[in-house]
Amino acid sequence: MNIVVIDKENLPEGVEFPFLEAPKYGWIERIEVSDEELAEVAWRSHVLVTTKKAISAAVVEKLPLLKMVVIVGDCADKSCDLVDFEAMAARQIKISHVPGGSVNSAAEAEQCVAQVVRNIDAMMRGAAVNLIDS
Repeated sequence: MNIVVIDKENLPEGVEFPFLEAPKYGWIERIEVSDEELAEVAWRSHVLVTTKKAISAAVVEKLPLLKMVVIVGDCADKSCDLVDFEAMAARQIKISHVPGGSVNSAAEAEQCVAQVVRNIDAMMRGAAVNLIDS
């Protein structure tokens, strides 16, 4: 399982993602990824984690292994503009978020990133946590 955080720049300084429960996975954290770089950086990823960076249908088409997008923060419905819901649904890609999650302070962000990891762990076990219906 390969996981790529595509825009860690939006988290307060010092906030780190905890380890997953899984015994084997790859984790890459990028400070910032341009639209042009996104498909190249994430082409082997199974999970993308975003704080504010939108993931377009054009990018999704270039990510053959993508199974899940996790939004760091609250994005409870299809009004969220960070993902292309139609493209995700067409590929059966799960979209997860953190209800009520905020990254405005380090303490809030620590709780939020911990929930992001719990969402990924749940997906890896075959469970559904904080999914947005696509």
